[in-house]
Amino acid sequence: MDMAAFSIRGRRKDHNQDAHVTDLERGLMVVCDGVTHCDDGGVASRMAVEEFVEHLIAAEPIDRHSLRFAIGQAQQSLRTDGRKLFTTLDAVVVQKDRILHMHVGDGRIFVLRDHGVEQLTEDQVKGRYLANAVGIPNMKAVGRSLPRTEDIRGLALMTDGVWGEFPERQMDAFLRANGPAETIAQSVASALQDPPPADDATFAIALF
Repeated sequence: MDMAAFSIRGRRKDHNQDAHVTDLERGLMVVCDGVTHCDDGGVASRMAVEEFVEHLIAAEPIDRHSLRFAIGQAQQSLRTDGRKLFTTLDAVVVQKDRILHMHVGDGRIFVLRDHGVEQLTEDQVKGRYLANAVGIPNMKAVGRSLPRTEDIRGLALMTDGVWGEFPERQMDAFLRANGPAETIAQSVASALQDPPPADDATFAIALF
């Protein structure tokens, strides 16, 4: 497996409020987008990533129950912090025969197949506004398991600061390009630089 990721601070932000982790050994990628209109989106995203990964790893072997436990621990940490801390969270775990994924918010997970690109997640929004996040009361996390079939060649995770900048056709072209994960990530990052994105932009990709 081959992984790559990047995170770019948006031109309208004084600091990057996204966070991400890639763990090649475990086939793990996590991407979070901290909510700007809370006490500190950057703290929320970093805390959620750290808590999620820590408890997921502690519960090895990783399965759907581990994902539920880990997202629950991230939720508890943000809810009991004392500040209003909210963030999206998207995660995948690539296993020998399964792909596990977890989704909260409006980040997106895509599966890259031989015949095209398929979005695995639905944006949890009402109109133009985020309707669900880690840290809010009654958070709703969507966790699923996908068979790892021979036609699947990779996965990509991204915040709305990435997918919101490109037409669907252009994003599909990026994800279907040939080459290593780092080359694809660099192509997406370069396209975001002219002009720089308004929002923080975080992207992770795994090819196999």
